[in-house]
Amino acid sequence: MSRHDPALFQLASYPHHTELLPRSADLDSFRHINNAAMAALLEEARSRFERVSGFEAQPPAFGSVIASMTIDFLAEAGYPAPLLVGTAIGEVGRTSFVQHQLVLQEGQPVALSRATMVNVVGGTKAPLTEDRRIALQPWLLGASAEVQP
Repeated sequence: MSRHDPALFQLASYPHHTELLPRSADLDSFRHINNAAMAALLEEARSRFERVSGFEAQPPAFGSVIASMTIDFLAEAGYPAPLLVGTAIGEVGRTSFVQHQLVLQEGQPVALSRATMVNVVGGTKAPLTEDRRIALQPWLLGASAEVQP
């Protein structure tokens, strides 16, 4: 596993928090949340973040798609304890931005995710508008505002 910025392990660094309940169907034979289920849980948290932040896709006007995503599994996550997912925006580029997510279970980090999100307008990659860049500011990693869905 690569080295991570210590701020990535602090829930307070993430301006959006979502609590999710794992399902029994999410477990592997060792009774741990399996990797595909963790990706789906992160997607659910990302979807909730997009609705709250105003970044929910509005095709064809705008939206974002995942160009790449990594998940570092830090510890075993199980069932039925809830998961707390922190979501924040990291680096912002010309046509994309990075979204970071921290997953905690019973106060312990169990996963870190990094997704590169590409801005799409009319079905094509497009530069982020100045309005979208400004709208990202409150959601940056380390921003103080916490929004609960």
